[in-house]
Amino acid sequence: MKTPFRRSGMRLLCSFAQLYAVLKKPLFFFCFLLPCAPSVLLASLVGWKAMFFPAVMPAFCWWILLPLWFVFSCAAPALCAAAVLSMPGEHCGRCLSVFVPVCTMQLLLAFLWALLLLYRAPALLCLLTAAAAAIAALLCIGYAMRLCLGLGILWIVSGIWNTFLVFLSAAI
Repeated sequence: MKTPFRRSGMRLLCSFAQLYAVLKKPLFFFCFLLPCAPSVLLASLVGWKAMFFPAVMPAFCWWILLPLWFVFSCAAPALCAAAVLSMPGEHCGRCLSVFVPVCTMQLLLAFLWALLLLYRAPALLCLLTAAAAAIAALLCIGYAMRLCLGLGILWIVSGIWNTFLVFLSAAI
């Protein structure tokens, strides 16, 4: 039983190593940190409101939800877009014209979902925003898998997380 896990783990590690070898590192870090800064600020604003005004925010476990929202809704699309943008042109192919706009849309929908929660918008708007993000994430898994196995797995987890946000938004 150890061998399949070890083999798949090595394949995942090798795909990340190949991706890391191809990337232009300063451009990658710039493209990754630029979209992560507003998401950190937005997460801290939602956390501040949940901490100091708990009656206004929905009753969630914010200390668990906000870091997971940051990692899977904001950092995962930012990482995928930064990887595609910092790759040489011959390696990314059509991913630049399809995958980067979807990653940008994922980030904007994640910001919109957090803002809708922050300003107590109707639950239907939160649900539709999370559903659009989930559908876009689940439809682009193939592009991520062609680019790198690790990014594909990260994109699958991000799509599952956005699907979870649909059900969480329905429970508001």
